Amino acid sequence: MTLPKTPVILTANDLRSGEVVYWSAQLGWQATIDLAEIFRDISVAQAQVSENDDPLRIVGPYLASVRIDNGRIVPGHYREEFRMSGPTNYFHGKQESC
Repeated sequence: MTLPKTPVILTANDLRSGEVVYWSAQLGWQATIDLAEIFRDISVAQAQVSENDDPLRIVGPYLASVRIDNGRIVPGHYREEFRMSGPTNYFHGKQESC
């Protein structure tokens, strides 16, 4: 797996709701990207992935590149922008006709 470019945040999905969550050292797993802890050292960030992987609370933790734009955390990839809109737990595309 290719390492993301720093700065990065730790993200996952909430096991019960499917919502995207972000790691905050002060607050734990949060639903708002603005509260995410920003890591500029990839080795520290990787250690946080293992340390905060709680299989009773979250699924699929990983590091995501971000950028800081006017003091706000902005996803560095369109995938993360898409994930911020919430879980896709409704029928769309091919699923609509089923």
